[in-house]
Amino acid sequence: AALLLRFFNLSSESLWLDEGLSIRLASMTLAEINSIGLQTDHNPPLYLYLLHFWINLFGNGEFAVRSLSVLLNTACLPLLWLITKQLFNSRVAFISMLIFAFSPFQVYYGQETRSYSLLCCTSLLAILSYIYLRIKPTALTFILTVISLTLLLYTHIYACFTLLFLNVCFALESDHQLKLRHWLAVQITAFIAYLPYALILFELVLSAQQGYWLKQPNLIHLASSLVYFTGSVWVFVLLGWGFLGGLYFYKAGGKSLVYLRRPIIFLLLWIFIPLLLPFLLSQIVSPFFLSRYAIAASPGLYIL
Repeated sequence: AALLLRFFNLSSESLWLDEGLSIRLASMTLAEINSIGLQTDHNPPLYLYLLHFWINLFGNGEFAVRSLSVLLNTACLPLLWLITKQLFNSRVAFISMLIFAFSPFQVYYGQETRSYSLLCCTSLLAILSYIYLRIKPTALTFILTVISLTLLLYTHIYACFTLLFLNVCFALESDHQLKLRHWLAVQITAFIAYLPYALILFELVLSAQQGYWLKQPNLIHLASSLVYFTGSVWVFVLLGWGFLGGLYFYKAGGKSLVYLRRPIIFLLLWIFIPLLLPFLLSQIVSPFFLSRYAIAASPGLYIL
């Protein structure tokens, strides 16, 4: 159903400016993407690489280019299921998937020829890999986490906030099987793989200090991001009441809320680190805060 919803009317609207930019850059050779594309798009190249090969296979029509984002966004659903099942149970996982599947925010950006769906997907993959690594640190989970973090870093500049969220979670947890040296080794290995673009990113950050098109965000922009993720104020309020009702019935069933403290803290960090940090940094350096850039935070809200 989620896949059909995202394919519905996929080509009913013409490509808008940023989508056209993605197609133009992805139509270049890989060498041109590395040189011209990165300087123009100001983001890591993974999405442009994927779109480059996608266009070679299926063409550059509106339906064709947008279908890549549809598939990436839909691929988030099983990842969300696995994460939520680890944090809570199958029932909560199913409800979270429903909210994600029918979220107007996810449907809209799941149809857009930009890197937002890929960012959401690679963020979920990185979080899931971290959870498995934390539970059972083996060579396999080590390799999977390195790969997922590398893919995440090569997706979008906001990937660093998801990585920071994972580090904060690691620092707050003391009873997992993952040792500090192993967690650092995972990140160092991923960063080495990311190093070629990190040097380019440093130059882009310096150039961004000379002026950027975004305006400085205020508290209204920050608060409205949560509403934006859910689709409307009424849905946001409804989900809020659902959260409080869930806590009430959980406690009424004779269970202690103490057992929910850790997963709830995990979710709150997941939601607010990718939102608060770019918001605060945008008050100090050139503004770069946009709600859609923080799409990786939205699944945490759906679970909560």
